[in-house]
Amino acid sequence: MKYLILVRHGEYGLFSKEKDLLPEGVVQIKDLAKNLDSYVSGHTLSILNSTATRCRSSAKILEEAFHCPSYDEEVLNTELNLPDCEHVLGNIQKILSVVDTLILVTHAEYVRNLPSYIAYELWSRNDMPKDVEYGCAVVIDMESRNIIYI
Repeated sequence: MKYLILVRHGEYGLFSKEKDLLPEGVVQIKDLAKNLDSYVSGHTLSILNSTATRCRSSAKILEEAFHCPSYDEEVLNTELNLPDCEHVLGNIQKILSVVDTLILVTHAEYVRNLPSYIAYELWSRNDMPKDVEYGCAVVIDMESRNIIYI
């Protein structure tokens, strides 16, 4: 199986200078890691994250849980860039040619819109975008064309 997992960072201090995860955000991501284990266990894995502090912190938690390094990807930071689903999809396809599972730790804009973009562009399907809460994920099975909200 080839999985793309889109993770929305955990809850963070919106008005704090660092905008880092709150304690509840840390718990959200740790709980999410447990729920994602079946999609990750035994698979080759890569983790990319937005350069925003809250995404880096969320990725570090997943990195520890899955024993896989995470890498900064500035295009995933919607504070600095408008979402570019076309560019990101191209990168996803390249990476999934060498790993089984790709995790992107990013912001609401990508987690909400990328699944419907992929469904339309790759599968000629019109799926409506769905909101995803802090510390939750969307698992896209690229082979069976299933989209699962966790």
